[in-house]
Amino acid sequence: MTTSVHPNAQAGFATGTNELYDRVRPLYPANGLSYVFSQVPKSTMPLKIVEIGAGTGMFTRALLAHSEWSSSIGTLRAIEPSGGMRDFWTKSVQDNRCTIVNGTFDDTGVEDGWADLIIIAQAFHWCLDYGKAFTEFARILNKGGAAVFAWYLADRFSAVILSCIKSSDSVAGRLQVGLRKSNTVSRPV
Repeated sequence: MTTSVHPNAQAGFATGTNELYDRVRPLYPANGLSYVFSQVPKSTMPLKIVEIGAGTGMFTRALLAHSEWSSSIGTLRAIEPSGGMRDFWTKSVQDNRCTIVNGTFDDTGVEDGWADLIIIAQAFHWCLDYGKAFTEFARILNKGGAAVFAWYLADRFSAVILSCIKSSDSVAGRLQVGLRKSNTVSRPV
């Protein structure tokens, strides 16, 4: 059977490595989360969110703790291929609106047209086939849904870039890109 998980991610994110990973990663800045929230159509509240590459739950916990996001989430389905990260996510995310399952960028297991929003935070560089991934995104997003990609830049402690890619009716010409650069990222102590 062929896997759609990057071999380095499989080797590097094994069981037993995830507590350290979660402890040393920089946190997501509240102003970046506020910007993304400002771009989400308010008519879709409460949101049905798919977070792909959810890892240990750092971004999930940031959303749940954020004043604007916390009351706007109806259901969050986290997708993560690493068993160790899923285990850590389950222990660290305590909210009955949120669940996590095994899956990948190109095979989420989410039904057609379910999601208002797809979020991929600091994970899309692990994608092996962007074409298959974007086909999956188009399948699971509802009409007017959006995908958000968040990355740390090379100087990951001083900047975060958030790209909002909004879907439209047509597959061709389906993407609009909006960018915002935040000048601060919190580091765990």
